Amino acid sequence: MDNSLVCRLPLAILILLLLAGGLGCGLKSNPIPPSRHAPDLVGDVHAVATREGILLSWQFSADKTEDCRVIIARSSLEGTCPSCPVEYESIADVALTDIVTGHKPMSAEFMDRSIRKGQCYTYRIRLCRAGGLCGEWSNGTENQCSPEP
Repeated sequence: MDNSLVCRLPLAILILLLLAGGLGCGLKSNPIPPSRHAPDLVGDVHAVATREGILLSWQFSADKTEDCRVIIARSSLEGTCPSCPVEYESIADVALTDIVTGHKPMSAEFMDRSIRKGQCYTYRIRLCRAGGLCGEWSNGTENQCSPEP
């Protein structure tokens, strides 16, 4: 065998290995299995003040609800300036199956009983799957004020 060929063979193998490892299959991150997609956006969110608290209702479209959780965030409008960004605080993390209503298909309700009388609030909601994969936040609700005592 020719000496020049023997010298070039390890170099050629090294170059091929570097090219194969460097090009790979594209994106270099852990793939998300197709069955683990983020839940859809929550829509048609409404808030209504009642004597017991503020009743939230919304529509959702989720093919599998048994592994979904609902995150509800609230913002108190007390002392905020009109041009300041709204800051939300998470007030509930509940299983979607616990709050699905029988009134309409794919709808849910939640009663916020932790409000202060006379205080105004706005809410937003999102769905999360097991493992923390969450959909986008819904739009904020219209301001709702709890009744005065």
